[in-house]
Amino acid sequence: MTASPPIKNPKIKRKKHRKRHKKQKSVPLLVFSSLVFITNVITALYKSDFIYAALFALLTATSIAFHSKMRRIQCSALLGEYSNTYRYDLASNFANVAILDKLAIYSIVCYGFWSLYNLNLESNMGSYLWRGLILSTFCFCIWIYYYGYTEKQFCFHPNKKNSNHYHALLHMVGSIGHHMIILSKN
Repeated sequence: MTASPPIKNPKIKRKKHRKRHKKQKSVPLLVFSSLVFITNVITALYKSDFIYAALFALLTATSIAFHSKMRRIQCSALLGEYSNTYRYDLASNFANVAILDKLAIYSIVCYGFWSLYNLNLESNMGSYLWRGLILSTFCFCIWIYYYGYTEKQFCFHPNKKNSNHYHALLHMVGSIGHHMIILSKN
């Protein structure tokens, strides 16, 4: 009697496929959503608002560094010929990146409110509606972040995928609100 070939279990194949899929590296969602701030830099430069442009350039850099999964970045410009042996380790300086990121965020919020306060819009229904729309983007961002922090929802949801989606939404809505301010300036 000849032995029949062993029957392959389809579940085993799926498990191997899942493990192989998990090993693939991908760029995190929040790094991509941080790139939207480059549009604010371009718009601010177009409107000759160099303070806004500098603040958003700083925010773009710190946000990408903060949300990046990469832990080592080669700084050849800073280290010159020693760049092959010495590397800047983001993991060891994570607190510094977080502080710079928060500083950039608070600077943009303060400058945005100051700019909104000093806008020379006409006193008509359209300008009041425009300011209300800008303020609603600010309120939405504050609500989704701070209320979410206190209630462990939105950006602080226990499910990392959900929290990342809300945080990406926060990047988008904040960017839109600041675009509205930049474009309203004379």
